[in-house]
Amino acid sequence: MNLASATRMVLEDLNLTPDVETPLEKPLPWRQSLGLNRRDENVRPIFWRNRNRSYVERTQDWDEFPNGRWGDSRSPAFGELDAYGIGLKGTNESNIKLWGKPKSVKDVSDLFVRYMQGKLESLPWSEAPISSEANMLTEGLVDLNKRGLLTINSQPPVNGVKSSHPIYGWGPKNGYVYQKAYLEVLVSPEIIAELITRIERDDDLTYYAVNKIGDLKTNAPGDGPNAVTWGVFPGKEIVQPTIVETISFLAWKDEFFKLGTEWARCYGATSPSRHLIDSLMGSWYLVNIGKSIKPHSS
Repeated sequence: MNLASATRMVLEDLNLTPDVETPLEKPLPWRQSLGLNRRDENVRPIFWRNRNRSYVERTQDWDEFPNGRWGDSRSPAFGELDAYGIGLKGTNESNIKLWGKPKSVKDVSDLFVRYMQGKLESLPWSEAPISSEANMLTEGLVDLNKRGLLTINSQPPVNGVKSSHPIYGWGPKNGYVYQKAYLEVLVSPEIIAELITRIERDDDLTYYAVNKIGDLKTNAPGDGPNAVTWGVFPGKEIVQPTIVETISFLAWKDEFFKLGTEWARCYGATSPSRHLIDSLMGSWYLVNIGKSIKPHSS
């Protein structure tokens, strides 16, 4: 059984091997934890999409994990930020080698552009290279970053693709999955007011904007969860595995700005790079924007 050929033959006879028509089922649109106490977990906030291990670490002491619906994330609270594994990875030297020594906002935006183009393997807020799901957004993401709006997280709109879709599909066979367009971006305080004004002109857009000290602005109707990914499957209730929610966003905000501060600390106290990144973390706004999808016309 140690031979690959024997194992493959067994799997083929059991019809458990993927092919173009029937790829292996991906139960959820995010990587599930292997912990036995989390095996029924099926709802998470979108903010940790690119930092799965950190989310698992910060929620490991929860008595129960969301299943079917997202509960009140204030009880129990998210874990503290000084827990092992939550901070920035790598040594100062390796991080400087990876991300260079930015001296201007343009230098930082160029770094983000390289990541969006698949030319950089990670950013302080993303542990892995950009996923294939973002391919349809690459041109727009690159354009935003070139203009100084630093994109942290995103997902394209998906309107009823089959659950077997090789990129966007997940869940049981013969289902259909949906996604709201979602964008998380770091925005200069010089343009935050204009950005919010433009967002509020569109009734289909919902946003949250917060800075490091917790000055929160939003047009969300309440603090409850808002699904940004859901699926419809035969014989099942609608599954909503990815949500946006106020308390979770504020917990992510703390982690986000801590990671940025740790990036700044990779450089010497008098370094232009340290001053620049500290300035961004101290005054810029972390903004997430969701856009409702339109139903198919009849």
